[in-house]
Amino acid sequence: MAYDQNSALLLANAWHSRTDALSSIAVLIGILGARLGYPVMDVLAAVFVALMIGKIACQLISNSLSELVDTALATAKVEALRQQAMLSVHELRTPLYGGRIFVDLYVQVNDRVSVSEGNYLADRINASLKQAFPEITDIVIHIDPEPGRRNVTTHLDLPLRAEVEKLLHARWRDALPEGAVKLVGLHYLENQVEADI
Repeated sequence: MAYDQNSALLLANAWHSRTDALSSIAVLIGILGARLGYPVMDVLAAVFVALMIGKIACQLISNSLSELVDTALATAKVEALRQQAMLSVHELRTPLYGGRIFVDLYVQVNDRVSVSEGNYLADRINASLKQAFPEITDIVIHIDPEPGRRNVTTHLDLPLRAEVEKLLHARWRDALPEGAVKLVGLHYLENQVEADI
């Protein structure tokens, strides 16, 4: 069975074992001091154990709470991720959940990039980030067109491929011989559909 080394549960268990050992040593020193005629050593040992348990409890609670809220990576690490992505990154989120790092990355590419090239770029970025940062659990990469040519998702009434091809065929039926058009590339940009034929 594999365990996440950054698991809060494992860290809490490790601290529990560590405090058991440290408190046993403190109690032993306190008892020895009291037996040798220094009863204050017993009190000091009890105070030390109480302070140690309180400090570790506060630290574990703080770490657990930061995992429950949407905490992000440190700024320097986020900037290193941005540099490693190789392309123009216009949005980057790095939430931490349960000691695990997730990356949500938006990169900008030329608006004429094909689906297969966009997918290849995403795969390259994914591999590069996971190699440079093995502690990352999951990466989601969004490929967006360059600024000024963004597809606006508020206009979802634009025609889909089947309807566009039907309109195009109706227009060029008399101008082009049957089978002359081999490929139609569609680009949903600036609230309109552009076709490469």
